[in-house]
Amino acid sequence: MKRTHLVLFLAVAVAATAVACTPRDVAEDACLGGDRPIYTVPAHSTPWPSSRLSLPNGTAIDARDQTFDASTFNAGGYSTGIKIHYQPNVRADLCFTGGSIYTTLDPVTTLFDLWHDSIGVRAETADLHFVGTHFANLGDAIAFSGGATNWKLTGIRADGGGVLDGAYIHDDCVENDGMNSGVLQDSKLDGCHVFMSSFGPGYDGTGNTVIVRDNLVRLQPMYNSYDPAKYGYNQTGGFFKWSNRPQDGVAPKLVVESGTFRADQPAFYGGNISGWLALPPNTDCGDVTLVGTEAWAARDVTSWVSQCNSVTFGTVADWDAQVAAWDAEHPILTRP
Repeated sequence: MKRTHLVLFLAVAVAATAVACTPRDVAEDACLGGDRPIYTVPAHSTPWPSSRLSLPNGTAIDARDQTFDASTFNAGGYSTGIKIHYQPNVRADLCFTGGSIYTTLDPVTTLFDLWHDSIGVRAETADLHFVGTHFANLGDAIAFSGGATNWKLTGIRADGGGVLDGAYIHDDCVENDGMNSGVLQDSKLDGCHVFMSSFGPGYDGTGNTVIVRDNLVRLQPMYNSYDPAKYGYNQTGGFFKWSNRPQDGVAPKLVVESGTFRADQPAFYGGNISGWLALPPNTDCGDVTLVGTEAWAARDVTSWVSQCNSVTFGTVADWDAQVAAWDAEHPILTRP
């Protein structure tokens, strides 16, 4: 895969005009149009920012029109696009708006072991909010450490931008292995190996809650998926990789208020005690649409039907229509 192709699709803004005020629009205005000090991201290398950059608490980071190439691995074997380091008394309550984070690694031939050490965003600070950020061709899209309490993601997108056939997030789209509270809303994650993880030995999420509200989520098979010698190639994990045992950490409470979840084939790992594509036990679940359930294990479907107020069984055509509507309402954020 040529880098020029990726840079092209990440730099092109969608020409559609938003037809309604979305939660992402509201969040962008609150972040950049309020009283916060604004830091505009300049030309940069990755990982960004330097640990020496002072970002006062409450700073709004304007990354619209900026790209973050996470293709280079450091001496420790990790690649990272953005790393929000913890520093005492600063870098809390940051609001990060826009930006595209990606690698130019081959999405098909690159081995899973390499993707496992690739991260779009590594977040270590409290009350961090990402708004409208784009992720493509990474290991984890965004990973929250134990210190990243009360995180929020609004209107983020993971997709192939019309060049790749999906986002190719080869591990977790959202890794919450610090077992913190968080909110993911109004987002499109079209191509996750695993959608969301809360699986962190040594972490206790008792009393914490993760809210998943009004999102589009599709699991994408990856050729070099996890442990192909055991499970085969072109597999996916589950929607919710949720700790089942105390030795794997105590997962937070999960609330799924609405959204559409698509998986076109069974999963064989990366789920929870209820099943590989299942909702974790004791989830509070509202109105959801499920796509592809004819391929799921019966117990996976049962976990949703038994815990959700309303379940609609949709088709690929329904999914495509929802994606088109989301894209029309969420043009890529650019600077005026």
